[in-house]
Amino acid sequence: MRRFLIRFAYIGSRFCGLQRQPNSTANNYPSVQGILENAVRRLYPKNDAVITTSSRTDKGVHALMNTSHVDLEHPKEGHEYDSEWIKEQLNRSLRNSGHDMIVTDVFHVNSEFHCRFSAVSRSYVYRIALTDSTDDVNHTRIPIAELDRCYFIRPPLCEASLHEAAHLLSGLRDFKCFTSKSNDENQTKDTLRIVEVRVCSSSGFMSAVDQSYEGISFYDLHFKSRGFLYNQVRRMTSVMLATAQGRSSLADIYYLFDCASENNWPSHLTMVPAHGLYLRQIEYKESDLLPP
Repeated sequence: MRRFLIRFAYIGSRFCGLQRQPNSTANNYPSVQGILENAVRRLYPKNDAVITTSSRTDKGVHALMNTSHVDLEHPKEGHEYDSEWIKEQLNRSLRNSGHDMIVTDVFHVNSEFHCRFSAVSRSYVYRIALTDSTDDVNHTRIPIAELDRCYFIRPPLCEASLHEAAHLLSGLRDFKCFTSKSNDENQTKDTLRIVEVRVCSSSGFMSAVDQSYEGISFYDLHFKSRGFLYNQVRRMTSVMLATAQGRSSLADIYYLFDCASENNWPSHLTMVPAHGLYLRQIEYKESDLLPP
């Protein structure tokens, strides 16, 4: 039997989230884990193949890279599965299923490797689009390539305040105020995190060829840490935007850290939607990705 690390990417719009659903699909959408496990079982391993996932994403959240590991025993005595063959077969199954997911890499790893606990860091990016009009943002103002791929907001937005908020959120902090209750039994109670936050100007997916992008400015908010709490990135984004739009202040950020409590989340701050969030990368030691 061999253990394999699987790297995969997906558009989260038509999934109910990463985690396998206990009964059936939620709102007629399947889970990412369920679809990937179905593809793995079409490899017809001798054992009951159950994948372990690295990073949970909610409904609507996208992933440029997520990871899982799985143990596979070849049905033929004396034979072993090959990484490249697994990748090809999984992608064939995913294409045939019609779901927005691809497998990008498969590695044969040590049997002690764990996709979640062996991770060195995780990176997220939240995409913001600022229109040049104070009118309500509706579907007629959003380029078709950006539907459910980016969070559109109206002016004002102070870019300097956005960077200042990012600076205050970076470093070793107690993020107890930035998490909400989760059904994930693996959710840690340790809320201390070292987080790196950056703000970068960006562009739309099709801005070079689509005139409907005119008057829209894009920003990517980057977050990197060894691990994140449930809803932490979306709440951090909410605080940054509220500060940059004058709905909150830098002093409010200090308060969230000085009075760290799950009950101290400001009631006037609505958490940003899931569809602007992307799990960007999960890093491991190079030695962990070498075949045993």
